[in-house]
Amino acid sequence: MNIDPTHKFRLLGVVCVLALSACSEPATESAAPAPGAREAAICASCHGGLGIRPRKHAPDLSQRTKEYLVDAMLAYGDGRRTNLEMGSFVNGLTDQQRQLIAEFYGK
Repeated sequence: MNIDPTHKFRLLGVVCVLALSACSEPATESAAPAPGAREAAICASCHGGLGIRPRKHAPDLSQRTKEYLVDAMLAYGDGRRTNLEMGSFVNGLTDQQRQLIAEFYGK
């Protein structure tokens, strides 16, 4: 059986496209940021992006519970705990933002 060279190249092209499409992953939209990531961005400069402190003066948040983190932010906000930087940051947060930050960093 004699196949025209033009048909051979077309057939080879079709086979290659099918093979490549079978091996590739389906296109997906870019991953959405984790809940609370936007709210926690200001915290990252002292506490690190994952809650593991890059600075010695800031505590690690990575092993804290969500409840602890919410309570700590409330305590800085109402004066039960004092720290000039923390007080100024948390006073501007809503309850929902505090919760999102705790969800982002807490376990």
